[in-house]
Amino acid sequence: MSFDIDNHQEERKDKRPEYELVIPPKDYTAPKSIYELNGLTGAEDAVFEYKNYHNETCYWVRRYEPDETKDGKKSIKPFSYDDATGTWKQRAWSKDRVLYREHRLKTYPKKPVLILEGEKAVNAAEKIFKDYVCVSWQGGTNAVHQTNFRWLENREVVLFPDNDEEGIKAAQHVGKILIEGRLTRNIKIVEIPPGLPTGWDVADNIEIPGMTAEGILKTKIEFTPDDKIWDAIEAAADKRELKKDVNELIDNYVYIRDRTDFFEKDTYKFATHKQLTDWYAHRTTSMSKLLLTSKKLVKVHSYMTHAGLKPGVINIKPGQLLGVEPGTYLNNYRPSTVISKKGNVQEIIDYYRWFIGPEEWVIVEQVIAFCVRHPGVKIKWACSFTSVEGGGKGILGQIISAILGAHNVRSQVSYTQLVGKHATLMEGKQFIIINELDLTSMKSIKAATNSLKALVTDPTLIIEPKLRPQQEIPNFFNFFIYGNEDDNFYLRKDSRRYFIVKIEHEQQLITERLEKNGFKDKLIEALEPNGPGPGALKHYFENDVVIPNEKIFHASAPRTAALETLIDRSKSDATRILEEALRDKTWPFATSVDMIKKEYYGFSGLIIRDEFFNRIRNSEQFKGLFFTLKCFEKFLAEHAVKWPNGELTKQIIVFGGQRRRAYNLDDMAVAHVKENGEVGPGRLSQMTEGELGRHWSLFNTVMQQQDQTASIEKYYTDHVLPKRKLNF
Repeated sequence: MSFDIDNHQEERKDKRPEYELVIPPKDYTAPKSIYELNGLTGAEDAVFEYKNYHNETCYWVRRYEPDETKDGKKSIKPFSYDDATGTWKQRAWSKDRVLYREHRLKTYPKKPVLILEGEKAVNAAEKIFKDYVCVSWQGGTNAVHQTNFRWLENREVVLFPDNDEEGIKAAQHVGKILIEGRLTRNIKIVEIPPGLPTGWDVADNIEIPGMTAEGILKTKIEFTPDDKIWDAIEAAADKRELKKDVNELIDNYVYIRDRTDFFEKDTYKFATHKQLTDWYAHRTTSMSKLLLTSKKLVKVHSYMTHAGLKPGVINIKPGQLLGVEPGTYLNNYRPSTVISKKGNVQEIIDYYRWFIGPEEWVIVEQVIAFCVRHPGVKIKWACSFTSVEGGGKGILGQIISAILGAHNVRSQVSYTQLVGKHATLMEGKQFIIINELDLTSMKSIKAATNSLKALVTDPTLIIEPKLRPQQEIPNFFNFFIYGNEDDNFYLRKDSRRYFIVKIEHEQQLITERLEKNGFKDKLIEALEPNGPGPGALKHYFENDVVIPNEKIFHASAPRTAALETLIDRSKSDATRILEEALRDKTWPFATSVDMIKKEYYGFSGLIIRDEFFNRIRNSEQFKGLFFTLKCFEKFLAEHAVKWPNGELTKQIIVFGGQRRRAYNLDDMAVAHVKENGEVGPGRLSQMTEGELGRHWSLFNTVMQQQDQTASIEKYYTDHVLPKRKLNF
């Protein structure tokens, strides 16, 4: 997979296209461009065929003399065969260029080698120096390093430079390569006598009387390295290597502004300024600076992992993605390589329908299908599975990993890894599987559950890479949660972000089902990257699973009986006792009215918070239980009947005009004693402040302040409820 960065590299429009320049096939046809100007003066001597040691044509070079060009300057144009297109391109090999007339080295293995500068000089030298194999490198004085001189090993070499500074430098460069490459030390160099014009070579005339090319060759002396020139050659080589490294890094890295890091496209990892600088310290001490100051380096505001958008550099428009600011982003998503292909996966589907439960599996397979069909779209809730260990939850994760691509799924992740200070596990992922979740050991299970909820629902997440600035990234991750305990996290009555699945099968039964007819082995084998399972399963979830209403993935999670059980188990012991008592009308919510005797017993239906809370806390039944005022207020808010004005509490007048606020926990039918003394049927919610106060005072609150003995049952057995009689 390649990153799409073309639209963000305007400064690199001059970058040459990539070619596969190779030796052309034996039945090749020479490029027509070489001969187009053959009819012009000098053209017949300006076409040069480069053959390698084995006499294979490698490429051609066309030389244009000054009078053949528009600007009046000499021009050299190489033509190489592009294997990718099967055509000739006006390009030179970037490395391992062959020597001009290299094939003659094999023909004359004993002759000394005369190295000149340029094809024209070689052609002229061949007519003069019959006892030598005359060769040249291709490309001029600045291309010596791009030539392979290996066939000069153990040969006698004479360097015949052009008569200028660049010619001497090129000859020194050839000598340096031969010596340092341990090809040969039998090297001599011609000393060009004074009086010849600058730039003179063997192909030029000699105007000095008595001086000949043969005589000049006789001036050859032992080659001696010129330290100054060699230092300059090494500096130029270092500069070329540095430029090469910089260009390669520019092609392979994208700078992320919000993170102040470089993203490496080959590895999908981030590199810091220091890491890049340290790695290339042998080239320069400021590699990061060189990259950042280059106009060619692609830079983006931030990054994301979105399976539904094209990988690479993308522009996000205002309002395009929830929680994502407009700007230029790097999408570091890697598509799955799994190809959808119809196959028989019924045995696998049947197992999970049995394992998870028929009704629950209908939702679970819709979740998987939605992720496959709508990559990058976030589901607003997560599936949570509770079962004994070894039941197949892990293999279900492998199924998702096989379909979406292992590089897009992070399995076996712990809660602490996700919420840790430097948590970056989700970067570059599409699906996260939290394994063995158990928040009961956390200091605050409620706070831990809220952190988990943020991972599941929030449009963006804050991560803090180690030693890097805090980073806000888009949250397109979907989740499965695995646990082995029934109460592994805290849920409230209004919780709507979890589809809770309680797998009831015993371990032995699960094991028997998995091992029957070798099913588990076949299942694991089918999920191998090259196995039949991934493609067939992908086809099943893409095409066969029916999703009646996709809106469910953006609303509340479907409620299950397991969810209600977990909500109940998430409550404190005191809250659960109070709820059961309220439901069953037992102490402290027991009420009895004897209309004949005109006597009232127990609970009035009204709760004055502080009075009732203190009474509960002091009772034997609640001693030792964790029960705060905040917990009690929450209990009252969830179970109180709202007053006609919509409020949870209402002011009542008690005990000599005192005003208190009361909750209505039982809008009971009572004898409605009006302020004018009239009596009639009614309910608490219909009473005035004064009427509610008189109703509340009919019940002996002192009774409920007395210590409860061993239990609620003993309390009712051993105590006679105080009575207060009414005179109607």
